[in-house]
Amino acid sequence: MPIHTGHRSAPDSKIFRLLESEKRVLGQVAAGVPIAKVLEELVLAVEAEANGELLGSILLLDKEGRHLLHGAAPNLPAAYNEAIHGVEIGEAVGSCGTAAHRGEAIFVTDIATDPLWGAVAELPLAHGLRACWSIPIRGADGRLLGTFGNYYREPRSPTADDLEVIAHVTHTAALVIERHLSAPNHARTVRLAQGLSGDDAARQLWRAHGPGHLACRGRRRGACSRAARTLPRSHDLRTVGSDRCTAWWKVLGDRRRSRYDGALPVGHV
Repeated sequence: MPIHTGHRSAPDSKIFRLLESEKRVLGQVAAGVPIAKVLEELVLAVEAEANGELLGSILLLDKEGRHLLHGAAPNLPAAYNEAIHGVEIGEAVGSCGTAAHRGEAIFVTDIATDPLWGAVAELPLAHGLRACWSIPIRGADGRLLGTFGNYYREPRSPTADDLEVIAHVTHTAALVIERHLSAPNHARTVRLAQGLSGDDAARQLWRAHGPGHLACRGRRRGACSRAARTLPRSHDLRTVGSDRCTAWWKVLGDRRRSRYDGALPVGHV
């Protein structure tokens, strides 16, 4: 978009500020800032333009292309983020699960009545979330990388300005994710893996359920703890699959929570 001198309309000013945020977050990627921090910065930038009405969320597709993992959602309730982390994509699995499954934008204006939320609507409604738009994040080659979710506390449909901002943010998110997955970052992953290579149990941790996940099963949990201490302090190390999300997994039938028990999400590394 050309930058004009003199007075700018509000939408032009908004896009200009988002372009500045794009430059900033891409610089952070180049500097080696953890992807969780970079994506959080991007979400906070777009939320700031919405005067507190928008609650943003970026979910990352796992290596198998079947589950969405937490990327960044700084202002959504922590319990909600935990509950949806690792959800299997599919039809009528909320806005993001459906968007990833169909590969197209999903605009749910009222979660309480939309069939795409159906039996799982109780989860967002319990946290005061009423609308959710979700847009696939795609790489330069068209592959699906994740989703960008826009939550609101009141029923709402997107405006033309909303759609322009969404297009910009999903493009920037794709650049961030792809650059993070580029050669320098993979080299960092290899170095960390080599640091664990003397322990067969620790090596087993690198059997990933998806990008950035270390499997942790049975007697290997001790090795998992040792591996966690080798990771940068900036990584988000926590377990998922707590009782708070039991209801969510129950309505998803055989999409089993146990797959993620004991996993340590550390983002795409």
